[in-house]
Amino acid sequence: KLYKEGKIRIPKGEKSNFWKGGVTNKNTLVRSSGAYKQWRKNIFERDNYTCQNPKKIGGVLQAHHIKSFSKFKNLRFETENGKTLCKNCHVKTDTYLKSF
Repeated sequence: KLYKEGKIRIPKGEKSNFWKGGVTNKNTLVRSSGAYKQWRKNIFERDNYTCQNPKKIGGVLQAHHIKSFSKFKNLRFETENGKTLCKNCHVKTDTYLKSF
């Protein structure tokens, strides 16, 4: 049944379209870790919650890795390797959502 008491049932586990054999991507694990969340918070606080390109406060802010997250694993949690960008500025970077 797809519907149960007016609600859509979403398949979980092996029945889901997103199932990949029970293996979570390593980058996903890192990005959901406490260390990553702390790094992100440190970047935002250091930059006073301000996009560093147009120096604009507020908006949808994201922490950007200056040197690629995937290439420079040893720099992932270094505050010096991050800066606060609004989403519009972040998507314009060369490394946005790309794996190398």
